[in-house]
Amino acid sequence: MHVRRGRGFCGEFDAGSGYFWDLPEHERDRSPSAHRAALTAQLAVAGALSAWAAPVMPAGAARLAALLGEDADRAVDAAALTPPPAGRPLTVPDRPVFGD
Repeated sequence: MHVRRGRGFCGEFDAGSGYFWDLPEHERDRSPSAHRAALTAQLAVAGALSAWAAPVMPAGAARLAALLGEDADRAVDAAALTPPPAGRPLTVPDRPVFGD
């Protein structure tokens, strides 16, 4: 890569990376309780996905379950939609959860 292109790429990357750390405008007015409710719902869906994907994507489903602190061989039922309990530490993935 040419040096000028490399600097340009890094500059664009740096300029765009702020988007991921700054809250979008529509999120800034959200109350803490609404934010918690949305996060709880997302974690519930992630937990369900870890159970429901196991028959077709067992490795990814097991990685997701481990990140959420759940058993990899949970039953595929309505209880799978239960979010992790409050205060449970969650692990940040160091690689893609589904796929390699």
